[in-house]
Amino acid sequence: MDVAGLLTVGLLLTATAFLPNDKGLLGTSALGYVKAASWTALVWAGAGALTMVFTLSETLGLPVADVLGGNELTSFASQVGQGIALTLVVLFGVSIALFSRGAITAGASAGLLALALVTLLPPALTSPRLLLAQPRPGHHGRRGPPDLAGAVGRRPDRARDPRDAQAAAAGGGGGARFSRMAVWCYVGVGLSGVFSVLARLTAISDLWTSPYGVLLVVKTVAFVLLGYVGWWHRQRTMGELAKGKARRVHPAGGRRAGPDVRDHGAWPSRWPAPSRPR
Repeated sequence: MDVAGLLTVGLLLTATAFLPNDKGLLGTSALGYVKAASWTALVWAGAGALTMVFTLSETLGLPVADVLGGNELTSFASQVGQGIALTLVVLFGVSIALFSRGAITAGASAGLLALALVTLLPPALTSPRLLLAQPRPGHHGRRGPPDLAGAVGRRPDRARDPRDAQAAAAGGGGGARFSRMAVWCYVGVGLSGVFSVLARLTAISDLWTSPYGVLLVVKTVAFVLLGYVGWWHRQRTMGELAKGKARRVHPAGGRRAGPDVRDHGAWPSRWPAPSRPR
């Protein structure tokens, strides 16, 4: 479900922000991305429905067939926080899938992108891991998905129209916009992590006397190293794109997205798994 959500956001983000449009009308490549988002959104909605059924089946200890045939599923979807969140994922996912089929303007694509970002929040905000002792995926983690989604979706070398590919990969076009967005996502993750740590640590000595503190130190070092690698890669790749050499634009576009997928690819694994309702 998380992967389908990331793909949907990435495709819509690419069509809206990284590919050129003609006076508000989406170009050929952007339309292709929006159409692809309709399919991933449908998968997203289906995954949300399956998650709801299997979560309730595990909680009640009933076969899936009994869950589907009883009234418990309706109650779970309308009265329990986690069930309501998954219901919203299903409804919003289906809405994105339907409206994406007819979206032809950048404004419509931006609206669908906003709806997709909102759809990411309910499962995270209703997770029991929002307890103080656990990471807060609805706050600390929500800065990462746009960066990862953009990295997955932003592939100018796969644009159908060569002019779209050139414009998307150019230094002043999609490549630069994605790079700026990645910087702000990185800063947001760092700041939210700092505030999260300040709310949990009781003393500075906890950083080297407790397992949680040691983990924080390791994560901080890794975070800084990844930031340096991203900065170094940006300087190298954006410099190549700025030269405007057609033979190097497409490969560099692929290389630009690669490290971002690698650096932020752990986000889905850090989000909470569906938990049993209380």
